[in-house]
Amino acid sequence: MENRSKILAACVTRAGCFFCLFLLCAAVRAENADFSSADSPPQAVEVREEAFAEGDDSLLERGKALQEEAARRRDAMEDSLAEETAQCDTRFFVNDCKNAARARYLEALEKTRSMEMEGRALERRWRLSRRAAQEEEREKENLKRATEDAGRAKTIAKQRAEQEARAARKKQDKAMKAEKKRAKREKRRKDALARGKGDAESDNPAASAQAGEKP
Repeated sequence: MENRSKILAACVTRAGCFFCLFLLCAAVRAENADFSSADSPPQAVEVREEAFAEGDDSLLERGKALQEEAARRRDAMEDSLAEETAQCDTRFFVNDCKNAARARYLEALEKTRSMEMEGRALERRWRLSRRAAQEEEREKENLKRATEDAGRAKTIAKQRAEQEARAARKKQDKAMKAEKKRAKREKRRKDALARGKGDAESDNPAASAQAGEKP
């Protein structure tokens, strides 16, 4: 402030007004430069994307860490902006000081947003890869279940075919036995008839002879 008072005092002469204004502007710019370098908020550094395996949990952890860091830096920059704005009220060019502080804040905020977006992208990539892995696992499980069901169905069909074949053979064997029994009964009946006729002829030989003489 003493420097400003001296400069203003030197401006009493009309010839030195332009020179005084030049000195004042230079002094204000120097103060703003010192203030900016001392109190500027931490800048968000560019984060290089690392190589992660799809579905790796570290992918999710990295994404959340980036978002948390972005939020922390945003809070710090907002606090720093509030302090700068308050200190600008003590400067000569108040509006220029506030505009410069605001411009620095917006520049740093843009980088912080880039960090937050990268964190969200990593988290989204993890979720998509996890969903794809789960879908693939479900497809494998469905294929395995379908294969097992097909195997069981084939086994059941084979067993049913064997049972039907055994039932058909059993039925056929039963029919053959019944036919043999019927044939035996028929043979016995014919034999019995033949024996009965022979016995009748032996008991009445005259009738048999007459029956033989008839034309």
